[in-house]
Amino acid sequence: MNELMKLMSSIQYGLKDEKGQIISNENFPDFYHLQTPEELLKSKCGICWDQVELERAFLEKKKIKVKTYFIYVVDNENLPSHTFLSFESNNKYYWFEHSWEKYQGIHEYDREIDLLLDVKKLFIKEYNENDLVFIYEYQKPKAHLTCDEFYQYIETQKLIKTNKPLYFYHLVDKNTDLSKGLFPNNENYLYFYKYVPLKINELTNIYRININDEELQKLMLDIFYGINSDNQLLDKKYYENVSKEEYFAKSKNFKTLNQIGISFKDGYCPLKFLEKVEWRNL
Repeated sequence: MNELMKLMSSIQYGLKDEKGQIISNENFPDFYHLQTPEELLKSKCGICWDQVELERAFLEKKKIKVKTYFIYVVDNENLPSHTFLSFESNNKYYWFEHSWEKYQGIHEYDREIDLLLDVKKLFIKEYNENDLVFIYEYQKPKAHLTCDEFYQYIETQKLIKTNKPLYFYHLVDKNTDLSKGLFPNNENYLYFYKYVPLKINELTNIYRININDEELQKLMLDIFYGINSDNQLLDKKYYENVSKEEYFAKSKNFKTLNQIGISFKDGYCPLKFLEKVEWRNL
C-alpha cells in the first residue's frame, strides 16, 4: 500500500483545462470528463472520482479486490460529494484515502459497516450538515463520463443502508385499498405518530414506516416535525429520543399527539415501504 500511496502523492487535486490551468468549482460541471488511470498519470491532476479509478486499477492489477463508494450530502446548492475505495485483508477492512487530504492514509476497521459509518460521520462533520447522507457502492464506470453522466450512473448503483431505523405509525381503516400505497386525505401530507395511540378502534389497521430508510428518504419531498404542537423545539432528535411515557404525558387524545407530516413524490407513500403491525406486538 505504501507503493500506491507514493504513486498517488504525485497527483494534484483538481481539474485542469487544455492550457494546464486549474478550473474553478463553478465551471467544473461544464469541463469535467472522467479520466482514465493512464490519463490521470499523464495530467497529474484529478478529483476524487479520477483518483479512485487509478487506485482501483493499481490494486486490481495486484489481484486485490476492492469496493468503491460515492457519498453525498443532500444539499440543494452544492451537492457535496466524495468517492473513496476500500479493500479487505486478513479479516480487516481498510479505507484507502488520498484525495481527501485531511484524512489521507490507510484506516483499519474490524467491520465493513464500521468503515462506512466512520466515513459518513467525518463527511457530515466536514460539511456541518444534517444526517441526510447517501452512500452508493459503484462498479467501474465508463471512461470520459461528464459530470451529469457520472451522477446519473451513480443513481443506477447499489444504495447502501447505514441508518438506524426510526419508525412512525399511521392508522388506516381496514376497508382502505392500499394496493398502490398510502394516499393522503385531501391534503399533500401524510401524518405519522412516533408511538401508536393508546386507544385504537377495532376497525383500524396499523402501518409503520422507517423514515431513516435511504430509499424512502429519496422519495420524500418535504417533512414537518411537531404537527399539532406549539413547541418549536420539536425536531427529528426529539422523536429519536422521546420515551413512550413522555410522548403521551400531555395528551391521551391521539388527535392532539405530536405527529410528523410527510409529502411524497407522486403524492403517496408506496406500499413497499409500509409494514403492517399488530398493536399487541408493540
